Amino acid sequence: MSPTNHRDTAQLQGSGQSGAAFEGRAYPLFVDPQARPCFRIERGRSAHRVLLTSIPKSGTYLFGELFRKLGFVDAGIHIEGRGGNSFTDYRFTSLSDARQNPHLEPISLPLARTLGLILPGQYVVSHLQVTDDLPSSVLAGFKVAFACSNLRDCLVSLMLFLIRTASGSGAVAPLLKIERDEQRTLFMLRHYGEQFLEEASLVMNILKRTDVLRLKFEDAVNSHDEPARAGFMKRIVEFLDLDVDDTRLIGILNETLGANTMTRSAQPTSIERYWSPEAEREFARMGGCDLNCRLGYQ
Repeated sequence: MSPTNHRDTAQLQGSGQSGAAFEGRAYPLFVDPQARPCFRIERGRSAHRVLLTSIPKSGTYLFGELFRKLGFVDAGIHIEGRGGNSFTDYRFTSLSDARQNPHLEPISLPLARTLGLILPGQYVVSHLQVTDDLPSSVLAGFKVAFACSNLRDCLVSLMLFLIRTASGSGAVAPLLKIERDEQRTLFMLRHYGEQFLEEASLVMNILKRTDVLRLKFEDAVNSHDEPARAGFMKRIVEFLDLDVDDTRLIGILNETLGANTMTRSAQPTSIERYWSPEAEREFARMGGCDLNCRLGYQ
C-alpha cells in the first residue's frame, strides 16, 4: 500500500547536542490492512515485536541482522536519545548510502508513539537511554534485548567509525591531525569519554528490568567454541519463542557474521595499537572500569 506523509516536529540532534527545532518535518507512514499506521507493512511470522537496545558500537546492526535471519522484519528506523524521543529513518536509504553517510537528521517523536508504529513480526534497533521518568509500561508488548561489548572496544570502535564517516565535522576533524593512534584515543577519551560513558550508563538502565535478553558481542563472534555458540543461539530462539531446528542455529549465526550490514564489524575491535596505560588511567578515572564490571567485563 502507498505511504502517507505524517508531519511532526523534528529536532536537530547529534553527539549529545541539540540544535534549532523546526516544524513540518514529514516522514512517510504506511497503513496496514487493519488501517493501522506503521513504518513498514511487511511482517515476520512471529507474533512478537522486538526492541534491541545497545551500547553504541557493540553489534547493533549485527544483532539486528540476526533477528532478520530468524524471520523478523526490520522496521527500518533507529531509536535514540534520552527517553528514546527521536529516531533516524533509514527506510528509503540504500545500504551503500547508509554506510557512507549514517548521520542522518533525527526526527523527534515520543517513544510511545514511535513504538506504536512497529508491527508484530518486526524488530527495531536503538541506543535507548532509559531515564528515570520513562515509564516501564512504554515497552509493554515488546521482547527487549540488550547488546553490549567491552566499553574500551566500544570507545575505540566509535572513534574509528567517526573518522571514517564524519571526518569533515568540526568535532572529528582534530582527530585527523593526530598522527599516533594512542594519542587519538586519549583525545577521544578526554573530549568525549565522559559523555559516552554517561550515555552508556543510561542505556544500561534497561537491565533494571527482569525480562531483558542480554547479548554480548564477544559471544556472537566467538569462533572457537561450537557448544558455546550453539548455546548462545538456543538462548535467543527460546527467548523469542521461535521454533528453529538446533542443526540450523550455527549456520544462521555464520550467515549473520558474513552479512554486509550498515556498520559491519564481524570481529572484535583489536585495541592494542590504540590503548595505552594513560588511556586506561583516564578510562578508570571516568568510571569506565566500574561500568565494565557491571556488564561482566574486567
